[in-house]
Amino acid sequence: MSRKNKYFDVRLNYLHQKHKLDHVLNKFRYEMTPEKFIGYGGDATAFKIDNSNVLKLCVKTIGYFQNHPRRKPSHLKKIADKLQPYLLPMTEILYDNKDVFVYTQPLCSQFKRQLMTHKHLHEIYEIEWKLMVNKITTSTSSHNLAYYQDRVVIFDYHDLHKFKINKGQLEINHNPWLAVLLHHLIKFTLTIYDPKHLNLCDFSSSNQLIAVVNNPLLPTYFQNLVRFFINDEERLHHETLCNLLHKCVIGSL
Repeated sequence: MSRKNKYFDVRLNYLHQKHKLDHVLNKFRYEMTPEKFIGYGGDATAFKIDNSNVLKLCVKTIGYFQNHPRRKPSHLKKIADKLQPYLLPMTEILYDNKDVFVYTQPLCSQFKRQLMTHKHLHEIYEIEWKLMVNKITTSTSSHNLAYYQDRVVIFDYHDLHKFKINKGQLEINHNPWLAVLLHHLIKFTLTIYDPKHLNLCDFSSSNQLIAVVNNPLLPTYFQNLVRFFINDEERLHHETLCNLLHKCVIGSL
């Protein structure tokens, strides 16, 4: 008989079918109920345990542990604590074994790009700048963002990665995260300044990036940031990227 659980995605269902979730599901049997279920993603399932808190059951195969195999959930929590108010806090880690961990977060509201304001764009620029200054990357795709305490935050940072700097240069090891970062920033910026040309955020060539740079509707500080990515000789220089992101923060006030 199948043990597939409709409240889990593929990875949690795999563990469930192998009876590797039996203990944690029993331990939190009063919290992880169908009535309290609010949704799941590729690596976690969430339950609303009261009017202001969410409990999450998360697999240990998330990007953070793949990038940092010796780390524990407590290390991820420390990073989130340091990066307040830009990351939604991990309030408490309640359970941890080799397959999954359970933690709580404050209840937040879903981010909707179509309802973005200039204030939200400023806050997204600020998030990206703070992450870059702290040598951290994590996805700022719309589905990882939320509203909490009257600002935009990252609520899902399971793919968080601390990158290295070598002689002032970013060490990306052929990881496409810089291109993804630019993709998100172009999409958010075009949403505010030129939504008719949102197709430009799905760039596949430098010609489309040049079109963004030459778009007269976009602010100069953002055009300069995109121009930085076009220049292959400079694109890995950490301090320059931090400065350009900070100019976006200041310029968008």
